[in-house]
Amino acid sequence: MNHKKITGWLAYLSLICIVSLFTACSTNSSASTTQQTPDTIGVNVNGFGTAANHVHAMLALPNHVLVLASHYGLFRSEDSGATWTKVAAGNNQLMQGLMTYSLGYSTLNPQRMYVLTQIAVNPHAGTLGLYTSSDQGKTWKLAIPTASITSSSIYLEEPGNDTPDEVYIYLQDLGALGLRVSLDAGQHFSSTGTLPFGSILGLLAVPGAPGQLLAYSGDGL
Repeated sequence: MNHKKITGWLAYLSLICIVSLFTACSTNSSASTTQQTPDTIGVNVNGFGTAANHVHAMLALPNHVLVLASHYGLFRSEDSGATWTKVAAGNNQLMQGLMTYSLGYSTLNPQRMYVLTQIAVNPHAGTLGLYTSSDQGKTWKLAIPTASITSSSIYLEEPGNDTPDEVYIYLQDLGALGLRVSLDAGQHFSSTGTLPFGSILGLLAVPGAPGQLLAYSGDGL
């Protein structure tokens, strides 16, 4: 098996783990978001906050850079994880009160990153949506609010493999019609057509194979 195939399947397996973690987290937290805040859950135990915090996704990038999406904050390290900086979703920061999940970057431009948000605490100042970074996670901006494209939530994001600013999202409430694509880093989306399944659980844009996507669900791959 060549390097590209190995890389692709590793990314595919990682995506399964990330989606599973988020599904479990959203199920457990849906009933408690109105009762908990990072301050009331407990005291800080490390650089990531209280013991209630947990990881939803993590990326390892060149030059010792790590980016970590958690229930209470988006963190970045430039020294292989020895020290961390909260870059978003903290107090008085972009995404305040939101949890971050489904973290991804473009294989055609590793500076371009995406992350999705859901409610972590109520009330929350942050806007639910797809966020993007053009400097490898140092700074972020809202690409598109969730409310502008669905009454539910954005289930996943996946950077494309055709152009550096291509990104896919899946809107689970639309079923087989829920896969959308953007060519401008998430500012505008259009339909990709009808999926072969009623819904999908994950998506992988195969590295080094422009236009080729792998989608999986309970119905198959």
